[in-house]
Amino acid sequence: MVDAQPRDVAQLADANLTATKTIADRYGDERADLSLPASVFGTTPSAPRLGTGSERAVSDLAQVLGRLMAAYENDMDKLYQTALAYQKELDDATNRAGTLTRP
Repeated sequence: MVDAQPRDVAQLADANLTATKTIADRYGDERADLSLPASVFGTTPSAPRLGTGSERAVSDLAQVLGRLMAAYENDMDKLYQTALAYQKELDDATNRAGTLTRP
């Protein structure tokens, strides 16, 4: 038997939503600072490769954070569905108990 309160499950879903928003907000605010201008790599022969590597790292980070946010959102949806299902079961049990005690 699972003993979970719908409110607690919904709060966990809310935490996932908050985490997703935090990641999106902070990454969005800082993304411009992550992209480095080509001039910072100087004029050495390896400068173009360093610039390309830097651009790829920022792009890869965006993909990773997108996947992380998608996972949080997926978990959030499942947690809200679970909370609703638990609440329905509690409501149904309460209604059944009320029916049993009526004369």
